[in-house]
This record gives sequence, C-alpha cells and structure tokens, in this order.
Amino acid sequence: MAIELSFTSDGLGIISDYNGLVNDKDLMDACEFRIANSDNLPGRKYNIADFTKAENVNFTSQGIIQNVRKARSGLIPFIDDLIYVAIVTGEEQYGMMRMWTTMSDNDRMETYIVHSYDEARGLIISHLDRLGLNSDISWPIS
Repeated sequence: MAIELSFTSDGLGIISDYNGLVNDKDLMDACEFRIANSDNLPGRKYNIADFTKAENVNFTSQGIIQNVRKARSGLIPFIDDLIYVAIVTGEEQYGMMRMWTTMSDNDRMETYIVHSYDEARGLIISHLDRLGLNSDISWPIS
C-alpha cells in the first residue's frame, strides 16, 4: 500500500503518510483500514494526510466520490470534532483534495488543504486549543 497509517501515542491523532505512486485504490484501502480499526477512532481530534512524499497522485473524480461515500458510512459515526488537514505539494494534488474537501463539507469534521507542515501544525494547535486540549504535543511529522 502506498499509504502508511498510524495512530499517535497521545490518543488524539491519525497520521496518513502517502508515498510513491498513489491512486484511488490506495485511498480506498486507507479508508477501509481506518474502518477496520474504528475502535481507535473515538477521541481522535486530528488527521494529517501527508502527501509531500507522494511522487504522483492519480485520483479520479469517481474515486474521490466513492471514498467520501465510504468514509461517511464507515467513519463518521466514530468521530466528533475532528480536523482533517491534507499537506500537498502540487496544484494537481491541491485540486483533487479540494474536490474531496468540498464533498465532505457536511460531515462532522473540518477539512483543510495546506502546503506546509507549519500551516498544518498551526491549524491543529488552534483546533486543540478551541477544544480545551493540550496543544503542546509533538506528532511524527517534520
């Protein structure tokens, strides 16, 4: 799988590292992994989707639609007050993630697309502060 998923030890985060060539199937596999590990989802407050190591992102509009539908049916019941932050490097990645973000607007999470780790950290710290949670944490992104 071109996506490595992990849960942070602080109990607040999900990290999705996208590497190499990434396509619709990889995105769906990641969603299904999260669903299969749904016992780890309650209490999670942020999901970082790191596309900076992806050499090529080849999502289709149909793949994005299927992924959003799968996430809504399988993941949304387990999350509350989640912020999803995608870190992208190129305009194509930005465009495809913008489609995903637009389609996810009515879900129970805030979604953002940024171009740097610093932007992601700022959004996550602000989100955790609003929730009254300790934002003096380190997550495994550099």
